[in-house]
Amino acid sequence: SLEAFYTVEYEVDTGDDAKENFKARNQFVGLRGNFGAFSVGRNDTMLKVSQGKVDQFNDLSGDLKNLFKGENRIEQTATYITPSFSGFKVGVTYAAEGASSQYAQDGFSVAAMYGD
Repeated sequence: SLEAFYTVEYEVDTGDDAKENFKARNQFVGLRGNFGAFSVGRNDTMLKVSQGKVDQFNDLSGDLKNLFKGENRIEQTATYITPSFSGFKVGVTYAAEGASSQYAQDGFSVAAMYGD
């Protein structure tokens, strides 16, 4: 029971005067099966994924990204999410040092999640 998946998202800013009004969002490929899910590419960190629909402030000043470090969308990531164990999952994102937002350092984001 192996399944391949992918996501390719772009943000379009039609109100910007600049000619480059396309911005990269999540863009990754992965495999999903009984072992969980593994993906590589530009992806949200586990902190960003784990908040679910709790953060209702979107991009306003009350957004979690303005309160905590680590709620990012980073290029050059590898992410693993375990299968659900009675509703519990654990996820890990590794961000490579080659990512421009990583300041030449690698990093990890880890989350324990419950629910769907």
